[in-house]
Amino acid sequence: MTQNLLPIRILFHSAFALVYLPTIALAFAIGGIYVGYLSLSALAALVIFAALDILTIRRKVNQKAVLCIDILVAIGLPGCVWPLLVSGISEIVFLHDDTYTTYLPNLRTPLELTATFTVIGLSTLYVLYIVVAAVVSKVSGNAALPRYPDESPLASPGTRRNAFLGRQRTATERAMVIDHCTSYIFQRSIFRKHAFEPTGWAIFRGTIAVYCCVGLLLFAAYEGYSEGVTYGKDGMSVQERVLASAQVESLETYLSVAMLSPSQPIPSDLKVARPGHTPLTQTVTASDSQFWSENAPLGDLVDGGVATYPSSAYPFIKDNDFNVSWSGDVTVNIWITTSGVYGSTDSIQALYTPGFRIPPFKEYDIALIIISYEMNNFEWLFLEPHIETAAASGSNTTTARFSCSWQTQRQITHRDLTPPSGPALFAQALSAIGGAYAFIDGVFALIFGRTMLAILFGSKSISPFGLLGIITRARLRHLINEQYPRLQEDIERGGMAAYISEVAVDPGLVLTSNSPPNRVAAPSQVVHTGDDAEVTGLIPLRPMERSNGNSSHLAQEDCEPSRKHSYE
Repeated sequence: MTQNLLPIRILFHSAFALVYLPTIALAFAIGGIYVGYLSLSALAALVIFAALDILTIRRKVNQKAVLCIDILVAIGLPGCVWPLLVSGISEIVFLHDDTYTTYLPNLRTPLELTATFTVIGLSTLYVLYIVVAAVVSKVSGNAALPRYPDESPLASPGTRRNAFLGRQRTATERAMVIDHCTSYIFQRSIFRKHAFEPTGWAIFRGTIAVYCCVGLLLFAAYEGYSEGVTYGKDGMSVQERVLASAQVESLETYLSVAMLSPSQPIPSDLKVARPGHTPLTQTVTASDSQFWSENAPLGDLVDGGVATYPSSAYPFIKDNDFNVSWSGDVTVNIWITTSGVYGSTDSIQALYTPGFRIPPFKEYDIALIIISYEMNNFEWLFLEPHIETAAASGSNTTTARFSCSWQTQRQITHRDLTPPSGPALFAQALSAIGGAYAFIDGVFALIFGRTMLAILFGSKSISPFGLLGIITRARLRHLINEQYPRLQEDIERGGMAAYISEVAVDPGLVLTSNSPPNRVAAPSQVVHTGDDAEVTGLIPLRPMERSNGNSSHLAQEDCEPSRKHSYE
């Protein structure tokens, strides 16, 4: 693990830069001038990281001292944005009645939470990697710190300055270290690239890929939290459609008129009358609430107070017209429903339909529009009031005449109320996240010609085998080499097969124990410069699979500088 510590350090330092530059901008935007200026101190830490990397490449520094400084700077970096971290942590958990409660109040919170977790997590991950790498190397019997070929002991003798900085590396040693770092960074990280691609392009592409993934993770967290809140609130989702009136069949309906006066008691003289029809019966539930309903026909009552009407009443009760009157300065809220159960102010019908407010001292003519509801196989009709005329009564009385012309209402709005379903909400969140990913990945591929997964993980854009091909990998390799015996030879010569294997199909499948497993040039090879260097070979986006028979040879090549490919 420690063999590649220097390139991994450089990658971590790049990650610190990618994280802290937008965090500084966020500190100015959210925390103000003071927090913003304090966060600028992180730039000094990034400069220290860059200086340590340059010193390690150019000189044989004391790596123990360099790593100690590196770790101290990484641990201290979050302190540069501590007001932002404190704000983010306080948004997550706060002490309330001796219990910790999750609190996510506003739009800025997701940004603060993302910055908090990323800043703290990155420093923690970096320190843990160095510690784990040192422990694993010690347990394996290797040196805890990397040693490059022909390198002298880490702490050079001499003055204290030389003990830390060490002697300057020769040009060959510098080239060896640079080649080792560039080979790792441009083949095994988000900055992976082909040998013919510009370095700046690869760095820009990898940076954009990281920010796209972070944005996608932020969106996924927000979407998951939003759906979780929806599920936790036990609300109802509404699906609305328009049906022909003949489709809204109900044989178990009778009229209920519920009333509520939240500010004062309902007047004792409040009456609900249906001239020429069966009178409604008053039921007082509280001083400020009551409901009026029809008496079910004798012999038709069943369990639960549900009355079944004869088919002659289909599709609606014809005598839904009624009058409401009272005296005094009292405002009444009213719910008018028809269903198989009584519709009090606490009934399901009243809880899931809006009330209608009637101010006092006026005479109203109100039309009723039928809206159909269904929830958990329970159906009811809501008669929605619409004021047609309103005039002053000239006295302290209030009169409202309600009429329902159901014969002329040919279309009825039907609303299905469904409780939140965990699997359905999960599928909805998954579809939203998948749609966002498909859009981002499509735009990314349109601009850079490669998907984000290919940049992050080094996968090829075309795979003729898929996940199932992993099971029969050995047989597929044998059949490919049997069918195309000259394919590997063409790849080694840099022909069309080399280009296709580089940009499209994983070339590791066609390698055999008899074919050269690596195309990294040895020092004895001719050094190519200029345009020749770009066409003499290709560097895969990820390390090619190597055979067991040439393991010692490969280990030697990994430490040797490749002059065949210029990453610049």
